[in-house]
Amino acid sequence: MGVALMLASCGKQETSTPNPWRKIVDYKPSTFTMTVEGNVSAINTDWITMSQSGNTVTFTTTRNLTGLIRRAEFPVSGSNFKVIVNQKSGSIDASLSSSLVSQSLGQATVNINISTSNIDDYESWGIIYGKENDRSKGTTLPQDDMFVVGANPVTLTDLEEGEDYYVWAYVETTEGDIVYTSNTTGIVPPVYVAAGDDLQAAIDGVTKDFTEVRVSGDLVHNGTLKFTNPKSMSVTGGWNEDFSEQDITKKSVIDGGFNKAEDAEGNPFDFHKAECRSKSFVSTNNGSCAVVIGSFTAPLKSTLTINNFEIRNGFDDNDGGAMQIATTGNVNIDNCYIHDCHSNHRAGGPMNVQNVDGGSIVFSNTIIKDCSTKEHGGAFSVEEADVTWVMVNCLIEGNVSRNGGGYCGVAMIYNKTKFYAINNTIVNNYNFDEGGTPPDGRNEWSIMHSRDGGQGQEYVMINNLIVGNYSWCSTDDLPYPQYYNVAVNCASNPLVTVDVRNNMICGGFWKDGSAALNSKNTVVASGLDITTIFNDPANMDFSPKGSAVGAGVYDSVVSAILGNYTKDLAGNPRTVDGKIDLGCYQSK
Repeated sequence: MGVALMLASCGKQETSTPNPWRKIVDYKPSTFTMTVEGNVSAINTDWITMSQSGNTVTFTTTRNLTGLIRRAEFPVSGSNFKVIVNQKSGSIDASLSSSLVSQSLGQATVNINISTSNIDDYESWGIIYGKENDRSKGTTLPQDDMFVVGANPVTLTDLEEGEDYYVWAYVETTEGDIVYTSNTTGIVPPVYVAAGDDLQAAIDGVTKDFTEVRVSGDLVHNGTLKFTNPKSMSVTGGWNEDFSEQDITKKSVIDGGFNKAEDAEGNPFDFHKAECRSKSFVSTNNGSCAVVIGSFTAPLKSTLTINNFEIRNGFDDNDGGAMQIATTGNVNIDNCYIHDCHSNHRAGGPMNVQNVDGGSIVFSNTIIKDCSTKEHGGAFSVEEADVTWVMVNCLIEGNVSRNGGGYCGVAMIYNKTKFYAINNTIVNNYNFDEGGTPPDGRNEWSIMHSRDGGQGQEYVMINNLIVGNYSWCSTDDLPYPQYYNVAVNCASNPLVTVDVRNNMICGGFWKDGSAALNSKNTVVASGLDITTIFNDPANMDFSPKGSAVGAGVYDSVVSAILGNYTKDLAGNPRTVDGKIDLGCYQSK
């Protein structure tokens, strides 16, 4: 019996050729028909079925291959027209992953990692990318060189800001078969903000989660910058003209606009002078809080990173001159310089919003300097909320509490908080107290004060340098450094996790369990000359020397937090020869 065999695929008829192999499976559920004379043996597998009606044989792929092509082929042999369907040399599979190498205006370089099996002879390969999950609508980039195991760098061009892009790779065999990989997403070009652009509008306009907003190092944003957009994003400053390189020494600026203060009588207000104790002041130029993240009624639920910004001249008549943070998500402030921000109640620098529970707030490799408040926490305040607050590799210097009711030249840490302070330098901070001669058993005699919050509270301080901090009393206007230390009210509460050790501190700890805490830390003499600990503090060189060098511990508690930060505050390696120093800087 003669053989008349025809294969129809996508409407195209092919006659048989000497090469008996034909591709019949392509990308997704498909049907292929064949016209024959006689009967064909039934072929059924878990991924292809065959049926015959008269002279028409139908082959159908029975499962969606979700973007992954497997090639099935068959020979026709013998007079009984038997059709054999199999996968030549096993399966032909491919998979794709991509990682971003660099981005600049309108383009991105990605590393394409392709793995395959059972493809013996390569003809060519290429990339397809587009905004829609349909490769037929994408842009094809044939590649001149064959892909290699590992990274294959490919540059994608004409990318639109803030859009998701899908990427496919394909391999063409010498037999003419094309094997496509599954697509991958996650390439989202940044939003670019030039020096003259509106940063607030750019942030409000982000439409895709995990978008990066790249900000020119020449940009200065005046007034409050608000983060209410629910999309997760990172806002990174200090970028060069074509946004291809970031300079961590040239920060973009958020300026709250406050630059002049007077007391009620119209006299200039100097936050660092004792005569300004307990006083409020007025902002004569309508300055405002520099950064507002979420609100009490609508806390931010997403992930926000602010990186490489100078945040300055913030003012609030109540709480949080530099930052007010309301989050049930994750807020990360990294490599920022926060300075000259003030308030008339609590937290001259950053403060979380009270009674907004569940968030995580991390300050890393950040300087908080020359901020002031009338009462709680010249540098920052962690108010009454069940939040996780982390300070790591930070310098907290020259901050003031003007008191008038008390508490803390640096920070007040309220009940319910999970507070972690790892490898920070806390130096030259002040408290002007209304009270009598210390010690009088009141809270204001602490540089950092933790209230007892009961079960669930955590208070962890390891590898910190807490030196050169002072208090002035109204009775004699004399400094009392020996009493200006860290008060841990919760130290003896069995419901609270307290891990305070391996810190160097002038004057020791105070309040509950102080003897036990002091035994786990290095307590140095009151009024210590800080030039014995720092290389050049008069010129802001707080890199350690002497006994602070190599004195840090790097155990599981420290590594769980510090392990995410391989550089110190100056950008140098955080460890040298496996050792870590106390404070935020590593000696060279």
